[in-house]
Amino acid sequence: MFESMNSITNASNALNAIAKRQKIIGENLANVDTPGYTRKDISFAQAMQESGFSYLENKLNKKFGEAPSAVTNTGETVNSAYEMMEMQKNSLMYTVASRQMSSIITQLKTAVNVGR
Repeated sequence: MFESMNSITNASNALNAIAKRQKIIGENLANVDTPGYTRKDISFAQAMQESGFSYLENKLNKKFGEAPSAVTNTGETVNSAYEMMEMQKNSLMYTVASRQMSSIITQLKTAVNVGR
């Protein structure tokens, strides 16, 4: 049970990191035509390592490449095509993390029902 609680915490932290990244991407897209706005980025890798959920991040990095480091103002102008691609990557990460959370909850339900 203790292991399941750690898994829930890790999956929750992953979902929070994904939500932060989605917010940053959304801000970039919202400001695509704002004069002088430079794109921001967030390190999904750093957030995942802090959450202890780095194995998911490592698998995704192998497929999609490394995430940039820290929440930064990159100094680059916003490219809407690139931001849409980043949004798709983030969506895939969300799908994996939410399935992980669902699996954990199913395991807990099974444990509770077997104990009856």
